[in-house]
Amino acid sequence: MHQICREKYMSRIIIITVAIFSLVFTINAQNSRKADNLNEEGLRLYKAGSFEAAIDAFSEAIEISSSLTSTQKYLRGNDLADRAPGASFGEQIFAVDPRTAVALVNRGNVYFVLGQMAKALDDYDRAIRISPGLAEAWVCRGSVWLFRREHDRAIEDYSRAIKIDPRSVKGYIGRSMVFSDKGNIKSAFEDLDAALKLEPKNAEVYYRRGNARRLSGDTTGALEEYKHAQDLDPTLSGPYFGRGCIYYAQRELKAAVAELTKAIELDVRYPPALMLRGYALLAMGKDADADKDFKRAVAILPQLKDEIDAGIKQIMTPK
Repeated sequence: MHQICREKYMSRIIIITVAIFSLVFTINAQNSRKADNLNEEGLRLYKAGSFEAAIDAFSEAIEISSSLTSTQKYLRGNDLADRAPGASFGEQIFAVDPRTAVALVNRGNVYFVLGQMAKALDDYDRAIRISPGLAEAWVCRGSVWLFRREHDRAIEDYSRAIKIDPRSVKGYIGRSMVFSDKGNIKSAFEDLDAALKLEPKNAEVYYRRGNARRLSGDTTGALEEYKHAQDLDPTLSGPYFGRGCIYYAQRELKAAVAELTKAIELDVRYPPALMLRGYALLAMGKDADADKDFKRAVAILPQLKDEIDAGIKQIMTPK
Protein backbone atom coordinates (compact mmCIF):
# COMPACT_ATOMS: atom_id res chain seq x y z
CA MET A 1 0.00 0.00 0.00
CA HIS A 2 2.78 2.41 0.96
CA GLN A 3 4.57 1.57 -2.29
CA ILE A 4 1.43 2.42 -4.29
CA CYS A 5 1.03 5.73 -2.43
CA ARG A 6 4.65 6.65 -3.09
CA GLU A 7 4.24 5.84 -6.79
CA LYS A 8 1.08 7.97 -7.00
CA TYR A 9 2.86 10.80 -5.17
CA MET A 10 5.85 10.64 -7.53
CA SER A 11 3.54 10.53 -10.55
CA ARG A 12 1.82 13.71 -9.37
CA ILE A 13 5.18 15.42 -8.80
CA ILE A 14 6.29 14.49 -12.31
CA ILE A 15 3.01 15.73 -13.81
CA ILE A 16 3.24 19.03 -11.90
CA THR A 17 6.90 19.48 -12.88
CA VAL A 18 6.16 18.84 -16.56
CA ALA A 19 3.23 21.27 -16.37
CA ILE A 20 5.44 23.96 -14.83
CA PHE A 21 8.13 23.49 -17.49
CA SER A 22 5.49 23.56 -20.23
CA LEU A 23 4.07 26.80 -18.83
CA VAL A 24 7.53 28.39 -18.62
CA PHE A 25 8.30 27.28 -22.18
CA THR A 26 5.00 28.74 -23.43
CA ILE A 27 5.61 32.06 -21.65
CA ASN A 28 9.16 32.22 -23.00
CA ALA A 29 7.92 31.50 -26.52
CA GLN A 30 5.28 34.23 -26.24
CA ASN A 31 7.82 36.71 -24.88
CA SER A 32 10.28 35.76 -27.61
CA ARG A 33 7.71 36.56 -30.28
CA LYS A 34 6.80 39.81 -28.54
CA ALA A 35 10.47 40.85 -28.36
CA ASP A 36 10.91 40.07 -32.06
CA ASN A 37 7.79 42.04 -32.97
CA LEU A 38 8.91 45.04 -30.91
CA ASN A 39 12.33 44.99 -32.54
CA GLU A 40 10.74 44.92 -36.00
CA GLU A 41 8.38 47.73 -34.99
CA GLY A 42 11.34 49.76 -33.74
CA LEU A 43 13.10 49.35 -37.09
CA ARG A 44 9.96 50.45 -38.93
CA LEU A 45 9.59 53.53 -36.74
CA TYR A 46 13.28 54.33 -37.13
CA LYS A 47 13.04 54.24 -40.93
CA ALA A 48 9.94 56.45 -40.73
CA GLY A 49 11.84 59.03 -38.68
CA SER A 50 9.82 58.43 -35.49
CA PHE A 51 12.93 58.22 -33.36
CA GLU A 52 11.47 58.58 -29.87
CA ALA A 53 8.84 55.93 -30.59
CA ALA A 54 11.56 53.68 -31.99
CA ILE A 55 13.57 54.08 -28.78
CA ASP A 56 10.50 53.09 -26.75
CA ALA A 57 9.97 49.97 -28.87
CA PHE A 58 13.61 48.90 -28.65
CA SER A 59 13.67 49.59 -24.90
CA GLU A 60 10.67 47.34 -24.35
CA ALA A 61 12.25 44.65 -26.54
CA ILE A 62 15.42 44.87 -24.44
CA GLU A 63 13.45 44.57 -21.20
CA ILE A 64 11.56 41.50 -22.41
CA SER A 65 14.47 39.70 -24.06
CA SER A 66 16.70 40.34 -21.03
CA SER A 67 14.41 38.04 -19.04
CA LEU A 68 14.82 35.22 -21.56
CA THR A 69 17.93 33.54 -20.17
CA SER A 70 19.13 30.37 -21.80
CA THR A 71 21.31 27.65 -20.32
CA GLN A 72 24.38 26.92 -22.41
CA LYS A 73 27.54 24.87 -21.96
CA TYR A 74 30.80 26.73 -21.63
CA LEU A 75 33.17 25.33 -24.23
CA ARG A 76 36.82 26.27 -24.49
CA GLY A 77 37.15 29.16 -26.95
CA ASN A 78 33.44 30.03 -26.72
CA ASP A 79 32.69 33.75 -26.40
CA LEU A 80 30.64 32.93 -23.31
CA ALA A 81 33.96 32.97 -21.49
CA ASP A 82 33.71 36.75 -21.49
CA ARG A 83 30.42 36.50 -19.62
CA ALA A 84 31.47 33.84 -17.15
CA PRO A 85 35.24 34.02 -16.71
CA GLY A 86 35.13 31.64 -13.76
CA ALA A 87 33.21 28.94 -15.60
CA SER A 88 34.91 25.60 -16.01
CA PHE A 89 34.92 23.53 -19.18
CA GLY A 90 31.52 21.89 -19.78
CA GLU A 91 29.82 23.79 -16.97
CA GLN A 92 26.21 24.86 -17.46
CA ILE A 93 25.93 28.66 -17.29
CA PHE A 94 23.20 31.18 -18.00
CA ALA A 95 23.55 33.50 -20.99
CA VAL A 96 21.47 36.55 -21.86
CA ASP A 97 19.24 36.05 -24.89
CA PRO A 98 21.15 37.31 -27.98
CA ARG A 99 18.10 39.32 -29.08
CA THR A 100 18.96 41.72 -26.28
CA ALA A 101 22.26 42.60 -27.97
CA VAL A 102 20.55 43.16 -31.33
CA ALA A 103 17.94 45.45 -29.77
CA LEU A 104 20.68 47.36 -27.93
CA VAL A 105 22.55 47.93 -31.20
CA ASN A 106 19.34 49.12 -32.86
CA ARG A 107 18.56 51.52 -30.02
CA GLY A 108 22.16 52.70 -30.06
CA ASN A 109 21.81 53.50 -33.75
CA VAL A 110 18.83 55.75 -33.01
CA TYR A 111 20.81 57.57 -30.31
CA PHE A 112 23.69 57.92 -32.79
CA VAL A 113 21.43 59.57 -35.39
CA LEU A 114 20.09 61.90 -32.69
CA GLY A 115 23.65 62.90 -31.78
CA GLN A 116 23.39 61.36 -28.31
CA MET A 117 26.78 59.70 -28.54
CA ALA A 118 27.18 58.83 -24.84
CA LYS A 119 23.92 56.85 -24.86
CA ALA A 120 24.81 55.21 -28.17
CA LEU A 121 28.20 54.17 -26.83
CA ASP A 122 26.63 52.73 -23.68
CA ASP A 123 24.24 50.58 -25.73
CA TYR A 124 27.02 49.34 -28.02
CA ASP A 125 29.20 48.53 -25.00
CA ARG A 126 26.39 46.53 -23.42
CA ALA A 127 25.72 44.69 -26.68
CA ILE A 128 29.39 43.71 -26.97
CA ARG A 129 29.47 42.47 -23.37
CA ILE A 130 26.36 40.36 -23.98
CA SER A 131 27.34 39.08 -27.42
CA PRO A 132 31.04 39.59 -28.24
CA GLY A 133 30.56 37.68 -31.49
CA LEU A 134 28.10 40.23 -32.91
CA ALA A 135 30.16 42.00 -35.59
CA GLU A 136 27.54 44.73 -36.07
CA ALA A 137 28.05 45.94 -32.48
CA TRP A 138 31.79 46.40 -33.05
CA VAL A 139 31.13 48.27 -36.31
CA CYS A 140 28.67 50.62 -34.63
CA ARG A 141 30.96 51.33 -31.69
CA GLY A 142 33.75 51.99 -34.17
CA SER A 143 31.55 54.68 -35.72
CA VAL A 144 31.29 56.46 -32.36
CA TRP A 145 35.08 56.47 -32.04
CA LEU A 146 35.37 57.78 -35.62
CA PHE A 147 32.90 60.56 -34.84
CA ARG A 148 35.00 61.48 -31.81
CA ARG A 149 38.19 61.33 -33.89
CA GLU A 150 39.54 58.55 -31.68
CA HIS A 151 41.12 56.86 -34.67
CA ASP A 152 43.05 54.09 -32.95
CA ARG A 153 39.98 52.88 -31.08
CA ALA A 154 37.91 53.06 -34.26
CA ILE A 155 40.42 50.99 -36.23
CA GLU A 156 40.56 48.45 -33.41
CA ASP A 157 36.77 47.99 -33.36
CA TYR A 158 36.38 47.86 -37.14
CA SER A 159 39.23 45.35 -37.34
CA ARG A 160 37.56 43.22 -34.65
CA ALA A 161 34.32 43.24 -36.65
CA ILE A 162 36.20 42.07 -39.76
CA LYS A 163 37.93 39.34 -37.77
CA ILE A 164 34.58 38.10 -36.46
CA ASP A 165 32.95 38.35 -39.89
CA PRO A 166 35.42 38.52 -42.80
CA ARG A 167 32.48 39.45 -45.05
CA SER A 168 31.63 42.55 -43.02
CA VAL A 169 31.41 45.19 -45.75
CA LYS A 170 30.42 47.76 -43.12
CA GLY A 171 33.60 46.92 -41.22
CA TYR A 172 35.77 47.56 -44.29
CA ILE A 173 33.88 50.76 -45.15
CA GLY A 174 34.18 52.07 -41.59
CA ARG A 175 37.89 51.34 -41.36
CA SER A 176 38.46 52.96 -44.76
CA MET A 177 36.80 56.13 -43.43
CA VAL A 178 39.24 56.22 -40.53
CA PHE A 179 42.19 55.81 -42.89
CA SER A 180 40.81 58.58 -45.14
CA ASP A 181 40.37 60.83 -42.12
CA LYS A 182 44.01 60.22 -41.21
CA GLY A 183 45.18 60.90 -44.77
CA ASN A 184 46.17 57.28 -45.36
CA ILE A 185 44.46 57.03 -48.75
CA LYS A 186 46.35 53.89 -49.80
CA SER A 187 45.01 51.87 -46.85
CA ALA A 188 41.55 53.37 -47.38
CA PHE A 189 41.47 52.07 -50.95
CA GLU A 190 42.73 48.66 -49.88
CA ASP A 191 39.74 48.32 -47.56
CA LEU A 192 37.32 49.67 -50.16
CA ASP A 193 38.69 47.25 -52.75
CA ALA A 194 38.11 44.42 -50.28
CA ALA A 195 34.53 45.64 -49.78
CA LEU A 196 33.95 45.77 -53.55
CA LYS A 197 35.10 42.18 -53.95
CA LEU A 198 32.41 41.19 -51.48
CA GLU A 199 29.68 43.45 -52.91
CA PRO A 200 30.58 44.75 -56.40
CA LYS A 201 27.35 46.74 -56.69
CA ASN A 202 27.41 48.43 -53.30
CA ALA A 203 26.75 52.13 -53.99
CA GLU A 204 28.12 53.31 -50.65
CA VAL A 205 31.51 51.77 -51.42
CA TYR A 206 31.77 53.88 -54.58
CA TYR A 207 30.65 56.94 -52.62
CA ARG A 208 33.41 56.35 -50.07
CA ARG A 209 35.90 55.83 -52.89
CA GLY A 210 34.81 59.21 -54.20
CA ASN A 211 35.47 60.77 -50.81
CA ALA A 212 38.92 59.20 -50.65
CA ARG A 213 39.77 60.55 -54.10
CA ARG A 214 38.42 63.99 -53.18
CA LEU A 215 40.53 64.13 -50.03
CA SER A 216 43.59 63.11 -52.05
CA GLY A 217 42.98 65.97 -54.49
CA ASP A 218 41.73 63.79 -57.37
CA THR A 219 38.60 65.82 -58.18
CA THR A 220 37.96 64.20 -61.56
CA GLY A 221 38.23 60.70 -60.11
CA ALA A 222 35.96 61.66 -57.22
CA LEU A 223 33.22 62.91 -59.55
CA GLU A 224 33.41 59.66 -61.53
CA GLU A 225 33.06 57.59 -58.35
CA TYR A 226 30.09 59.69 -57.20
CA LYS A 227 28.37 59.20 -60.56
CA HIS A 228 28.91 55.44 -60.37
CA ALA A 229 27.41 55.43 -56.87
CA GLN A 230 24.35 57.34 -58.07
CA ASP A 231 23.88 55.05 -61.05
CA LEU A 232 23.69 52.14 -58.62
CA ASP A 233 21.45 53.92 -56.08
CA PRO A 234 19.79 57.23 -57.09
CA THR A 235 18.39 57.62 -53.55
CA LEU A 236 21.84 57.82 -51.94
CA SER A 237 22.40 61.34 -50.60
CA GLY A 238 26.17 61.06 -50.10
CA PRO A 239 27.28 61.59 -53.72
CA TYR A 240 25.37 64.89 -53.88
CA PHE A 241 27.09 65.99 -50.69
CA GLY A 242 30.46 64.96 -52.12
CA ARG A 243 29.90 66.99 -55.27
CA GLY A 244 28.70 69.89 -53.13
CA CYS A 245 32.02 69.76 -51.25
CA ILE A 246 33.95 69.88 -54.52
CA TYR A 247 31.98 72.81 -55.92
CA TYR A 248 32.21 74.70 -52.64
CA ALA A 249 35.99 74.26 -52.59
CA GLN A 250 36.10 75.56 -56.18
CA ARG A 251 33.95 78.55 -55.11
CA GLU A 252 31.18 77.51 -57.49
CA LEU A 253 28.66 78.44 -54.83
CA LYS A 254 25.42 78.17 -56.83
CA ALA A 255 26.38 74.70 -58.03
CA ALA A 256 27.35 73.73 -54.47
CA VAL A 257 23.98 74.88 -53.10
CA ALA A 258 22.13 72.94 -55.82
CA GLU A 259 23.97 69.69 -55.02
CA LEU A 260 23.65 70.11 -51.25
CA THR A 261 19.95 70.86 -51.58
CA LYS A 262 19.47 67.55 -53.40
CA ALA A 263 21.37 65.77 -50.63
CA ILE A 264 19.14 67.35 -47.98
CA GLU A 265 15.98 66.50 -49.93
CA LEU A 266 17.04 62.85 -49.86
CA ASP A 267 18.06 62.98 -46.20
CA VAL A 268 16.46 65.76 -44.18
CA ARG A 269 18.63 64.86 -41.18
CA TYR A 270 22.00 65.54 -42.82
CA PRO A 271 23.83 68.03 -40.54
CA PRO A 272 27.09 68.29 -42.56
CA ALA A 273 25.09 69.08 -45.73
CA LEU A 274 23.05 71.71 -43.88
CA MET A 275 26.21 73.23 -42.43
CA LEU A 276 28.02 73.39 -45.78
CA ARG A 277 24.96 74.79 -47.58
CA GLY A 278 24.78 77.40 -44.85
CA TYR A 279 28.40 78.37 -45.53
CA ALA A 280 27.70 78.65 -49.27
CA LEU A 281 24.57 80.75 -48.71
CA LEU A 282 26.43 83.00 -46.28
CA ALA A 283 29.22 83.52 -48.81
CA MET A 284 26.53 84.45 -51.37
CA GLY A 285 25.15 87.09 -49.01
CA LYS A 286 21.99 85.13 -48.14
CA ASP A 287 22.44 85.50 -44.39
CA ALA A 288 18.87 84.65 -43.33
CA ASP A 289 18.78 81.41 -45.33
CA ALA A 290 22.23 80.49 -44.03
CA ASP A 291 21.12 81.07 -40.44
CA LYS A 292 18.17 78.70 -40.93
CA ASP A 293 20.51 75.96 -42.13
CA PHE A 294 22.90 76.48 -39.23
CA LYS A 295 20.06 76.27 -36.71
CA ARG A 296 18.71 73.09 -38.31
CA ALA A 297 22.15 71.49 -38.28
CA VAL A 298 22.74 72.30 -34.60
CA ALA A 299 19.25 71.12 -33.65
CA ILE A 300 20.08 67.72 -35.16
CA LEU A 301 23.69 67.54 -34.00
CA PRO A 302 24.56 70.03 -31.22
CA GLN A 303 28.25 69.05 -31.39
CA LEU A 304 28.53 71.02 -34.65
CA LYS A 305 27.93 74.42 -33.04
CA ASP A 306 31.59 75.27 -32.40
CA GLU A 307 32.59 74.16 -35.90
CA ILE A 308 29.81 76.23 -37.45
CA ASP A 309 30.76 79.31 -35.41
CA ALA A 310 34.38 78.95 -36.52
CA GLY A 311 33.31 78.59 -40.15
CA ILE A 312 31.09 81.67 -39.98
CA LYS A 313 33.92 83.69 -38.48
CA GLN A 314 36.27 82.60 -41.26
CA ILE A 315 33.78 83.53 -44.00
CA MET A 316 32.97 86.91 -42.46
CA THR A 317 36.61 87.87 -41.86
CA PRO A 318 37.78 90.23 -44.64
CA LYS A 319 40.59 88.80 -46.76
